[in-house]
Amino acid sequence: MDALVSLVVVMTVVPIVIWIFGVHREKSELRASRLDFLKWLTAGLAIEFLLPLIGGMMNFPEISILKFILFSCIAYPFAQTTVRRTRDAGLDRSLAYLILVPFIGVLIALVLLLKGPFPNARGSASTDG
Repeated sequence: MDALVSLVVVMTVVPIVIWIFGVHREKSELRASRLDFLKWLTAGLAIEFLLPLIGGMMNFPEISILKFILFSCIAYPFAQTTVRRTRDAGLDRSLAYLILVPFIGVLIALVLLLKGPFPNARGSASTDG
């Protein structure tokens, strides 16, 4: 039983640590459009909601291990895209950390999807698609 609890803790903590590392490491001046952010958000939601639905229909009990692997693979680039989107929207990058908090993360994601690009120092904004 202790091994199972340890596995669940590891499967929960590892994607979070990868996300935090991705946010921390994003130091470029790149920006991301709403469409770029929407692509990564859709991938995350598909893993969270569609994968268990498909796995349940196919009687595939190891779906949580597959979710862990997929979330671990997308956490780093999704975190960096989130930081770039906050930069493009003219918001603070610390919002990328808060997106992991339940309910608050949904509100932040909606703001990032709805807020248009913010002009940079040169007066230009990203091409938002």
